[in-house]
Amino acid sequence: MIGIARELAALTGRELKQPKIEFQTSGDPVEDSVTIEITNSELNPRFVAGLIRNVEIKPSPYQIQRRLKLAGVRSINNIVDATNYAMIELGEPLHAFDYDILKERAGEKKIKIITRAAQEGE
Repeated sequence: MIGIARELAALTGRELKQPKIEFQTSGDPVEDSVTIEITNSELNPRFVAGLIRNVEIKPSPYQIQRRLKLAGVRSINNIVDATNYAMIELGEPLHAFDYDILKERAGEKKIKIITRAAQEGE
């Protein structure tokens, strides 16, 4: 809805009234755990990472599943559904990564998320 409101505000020249969103953070800065590399800032001008710990993967509540279905999105689980729900609300793509899997892949190195266009054959 916010994405649609943003488009309407741009088309009509009216002010966009966004909801006030407040949240608290704690723990080490995410920059201590993950770095981001944007290979083409024209295609991807902004990429932000956040780290949420101790999340249990399970089915989403019925109301979330229902709202996603009405928007044409299939429910997967609470994590994927949260990113899809926010994407529909904000009009911005989101993606969730499993930190433990990224850490395992990185081995002793710091985790690095690279954004890039698909290469031929992908």
